[in-house]
Amino acid sequence: MLARRSPTDWGADLAAIVDDLCKRADRVAVTGIPPFTAFPSLPGALGRYLARRAGALDEISRRICAERL
Repeated sequence: MLARRSPTDWGADLAAIVDDLCKRADRVAVTGIPPFTAFPSLPGALGRYLARRAGALDEISRRICAERL
């Protein structure tokens, strides 16, 4: 489902996914969210909003991954 996930929900969902994958794979790669400000087709205000949200979610993703090293 595509929905605006809260940062808390994002972290919980990502942690569950990474934990499950770590049980089945030797390595797991998690990529960041694209830099929305680099998409010229997005209006400026929307790109900045999405970039701020992406930054917050990326920070949570980095924390989740660092906790599992």
